[in-house]
Amino acid sequence: MPSPSIKQLPANIPRLETNGSNWAIFIVRFRKAMKVTRRWGFFDGTNSCPVPKAPLKPMDEETAATEKWVYDDQVAQYLLLQRLPDSTVVCMGPYSTAALRWERVTDEFTAKSIFAQNDLKIAFYDMRCLRGGDVHVFLRSVRYKCEELTAAGVYITNKDYQQMVLRGIPEELARFASTVLSSTHLVHHVTTVDTETLIKHICEEADRIKSLQPKTHPNSNQSGARTQATRDEALAATGSEGSKRRRKGKCHNCGKLGHWARECRSPKKEEKPGNEAPKSETKPVGSANAVVTHDEDVDECWVTDFASGVPDSEGIALIDKSDWLCEDSEGEVAVVAITPVSNDRGERVELYDSGATHHISPYKSDFASCTVLDPPVYLNAANQQRFPAVGTGTLAIHALNGGTSSPITLTDVLHAPAVGYTLVSLGVLDKKGYRASIGGGNLKLFTPGGERVACIPQSARSLYRTTHLGESAHAVETISVMELHRRMGHIAPASARALVEKNLVTGIKLDPDLREAQCDACIFARATCKPVPKMHVGPQVQRFGEEVHTDVWGPSPVTSKRGCCYFITFTNDATHYTVTYLLCTKAEALGAYKTFEAWALTQQHCAAIKVLWSDHGGEYLSKAFDQHLKSAGTARHLTVHNTPQLNGVAKWLNRMLVERIRAFTHSSGLPKFLWGEALRHTTWLKNWTATWALDSLTPHQVLFGHTPDLSGLVTHQRGVSCDVLVLGVKSDQDFSSGLYKYSSSRAQDVV
Repeated sequence: MPSPSIKQLPANIPRLETNGSNWAIFIVRFRKAMKVTRRWGFFDGTNSCPVPKAPLKPMDEETAATEKWVYDDQVAQYLLLQRLPDSTVVCMGPYSTAALRWERVTDEFTAKSIFAQNDLKIAFYDMRCLRGGDVHVFLRSVRYKCEELTAAGVYITNKDYQQMVLRGIPEELARFASTVLSSTHLVHHVTTVDTETLIKHICEEADRIKSLQPKTHPNSNQSGARTQATRDEALAATGSEGSKRRRKGKCHNCGKLGHWARECRSPKKEEKPGNEAPKSETKPVGSANAVVTHDEDVDECWVTDFASGVPDSEGIALIDKSDWLCEDSEGEVAVVAITPVSNDRGERVELYDSGATHHISPYKSDFASCTVLDPPVYLNAANQQRFPAVGTGTLAIHALNGGTSSPITLTDVLHAPAVGYTLVSLGVLDKKGYRASIGGGNLKLFTPGGERVACIPQSARSLYRTTHLGESAHAVETISVMELHRRMGHIAPASARALVEKNLVTGIKLDPDLREAQCDACIFARATCKPVPKMHVGPQVQRFGEEVHTDVWGPSPVTSKRGCCYFITFTNDATHYTVTYLLCTKAEALGAYKTFEAWALTQQHCAAIKVLWSDHGGEYLSKAFDQHLKSAGTARHLTVHNTPQLNGVAKWLNRMLVERIRAFTHSSGLPKFLWGEALRHTTWLKNWTATWALDSLTPHQVLFGHTPDLSGLVTHQRGVSCDVLVLGVKSDQDFSSGLYKYSSSRAQDVV
């Protein structure tokens, strides 16, 4: 007997998701719990309600047993409703027992789980480790997604699991994993490798690579032809554009110390013949400026500040695309790169300067958020070189911190595409609460909480800079042709392969070891119905009433003269004789059928109607219709859902009748509300027309045994007169012509 103490489900039974994604695990745990508590019989119907031997006079024991069963069934229903979604619980009103409710839940969520399994499977195979992402986190998410698929009833084989892992991890780790699988097969002769073991090796290899290859390197060379000495330069910023300070070095104009040639008040020296042409006073905006620095010049830093005004259009048009690192035979050249960066996915350079008033960066793709500056803010270099800052936002950099790197988030960073590297202002960091310490050849940065986030060694030119090895702007990813097929919206695999082989796309490389396979999504999406044969499959019946075809047409956009919007047809298969009735609503279909049935029996065409063919229309599936057919002994044959071809006799008849009604109303000029009268006439003509199904006989001749007489048939055409009866006209009224000519303006008066 069921245990009366259990009124709550165990906690391990999950709440059923609305989309049915956890239906598989739910049904397993729920069935097990109900079997343990001996309540499963209420759900599968084996524990049915006891029926008294004498229902009108039940015994006390029988009444008590029935009441106990009803109580236990209510408890079973209560346990089921605890884990159902609210939308499903609301629909449980019409179902009175636990067995009926369980059947309703099973039918609904079995169908839903199929779509949920499909979505989960697609999401699983599309998982990829983001570029620069944590491999450990990615593999943990893959493992969790695999467990989620198992709970949803989708079994992922070990081979598919491994292929998905190899496609999702970076290319370097994928090659390592392939090597592990190959060596295991060749050396140890093992056909399969546990995926969890493979994931463990991949994680260990990822940790090893991370420890051996830090993300940043302070002394990485950009080119073999350039030395570290020529590549160290600084870009500083000052808040006062016109402030005076004593310069170090001699003036090239007067030879005195304390100022530069552009600040010299002495008359300019005239160029001697044979010397180089004088430099232009106004540099074009965006050009790269180089200054020769001799051994006695100690200050080799560039200075930038905010510039007022807008550069002229001529300067903008003369942008110099020269390289920003070069060598000179007379001395060392320190150059500020002020060239537009067309592709910022290359090498990243970060320069830490104590004289800058703002952070500046040309790498827009590294900005977490960026707001456009309209109009742009113009900045000045020390030589009055101007370049624009077109945006401002938040930038995250990775500062070198010993053998590792630490992230630092910079705010209010100016985006200047013409600058060659990122300038980090130590003064701005100081305002944010950071603390900088310089000593022992290192620049150390500490957060407001005292945590060290950067330890940057000094370069050979006494600058604090780091270089991040960049990524290719068009990194080539190796995938299978089926993966490309899915990414391209399930185009033909041959077309996907042709895109890569004919170099119509870049960034993708096909794996030659992975061949084309069957795509379940394409099979599901391209599924179509097989063509229905147009010929009659079975033999034609020989007697009236053995098989009747029926269908309802409508609603009509124009109501008939008597307010009808539908019509129903009944066609006997033996004689193809058709009877039609006008309907105001589809609910009148049963009354029309009873009228047709009474006509057939009264006219002694048949003793009873044996079979009624129809579609799944609601007008044919009512309880009243079912009861009438059962009482008359008529069998019902329903066509397949959404397959009107199987009800071809009635569907073709509807089309033929409507086409002829349109032809009559168009040729005669009758108003459209007389389509009901036209339907009756069209049905009469159809029964008097020969058909090939009856060996060129007419339905009228086959049913009544004589040929129809068409001597009184007239043509329905504009301008043709006929005798009509007009409402409101007395019978003794004199008509000189003997005929009343019908006109469309008096159509409402015609009977």
